[in-house]
Amino acid sequence: MAGQGSPGTVKALLFDIGNVILSIDVGRAAAHWPFPEPGGVRDFAAALAEDPVHHRYERGEIDDAAFFAHLRGLLDADLSDTAIRAGWNSIFAGPVPGVEAVLAQARGKYPLYALSNTNNAHAAHFLEAYAELFAAFDTLFLSHRIGGRKPEPAAFEHVAQAVGLTPAEILLFDDLDANIAAARALGFQTVHVTGPAATEAPAARL
Repeated sequence: MAGQGSPGTVKALLFDIGNVILSIDVGRAAAHWPFPEPGGVRDFAAALAEDPVHHRYERGEIDDAAFFAHLRGLLDADLSDTAIRAGWNSIFAGPVPGVEAVLAQARGKYPLYALSNTNNAHAAHFLEAYAELFAAFDTLFLSHRIGGRKPEPAAFEHVAQAVGLTPAEILLFDDLDANIAAARALGFQTVHVTGPAATEAPAARL
């Protein structure tokens, strides 16, 4: 893990959602979608991470219908919107082990925020399916609502301005190298989450 927070300076905790709060498993969508071969799930997930249309969806620039149509093309399959949505939302595999205890311990000691690259369909799903988990947060900064996604500096700057703190007063927990690097360049304190213990240990120190 990198750049653990200094207890004397941290005034708020900022969490990514995917693989920090909720476990993500794209392979679960195979129950609903025919993944193209060769490469299957792995190549699809890698391509989607770099897909500019997906990025536009995460910024809220296109709606569900437009993105679902794009997914049909990527999958080369004539799937209904219901099947597309079912596969798209199935990738959430439940809370990351230990994160509920971390949030319970931190709640009341620090304001809790989340900053996530997500989209309308996913947010509608996880905010209902895991309503109790997300009730621990003071504010959720979701990319499709704020119009910016990590690692774009504007997404991080939006959070700092909205919560009225300097970046140095915010400790970010994120699993992606690019997001950690971008946040640190702006002055945020960071923890690189590589597994449940990477969140639990620094949170316990604070």
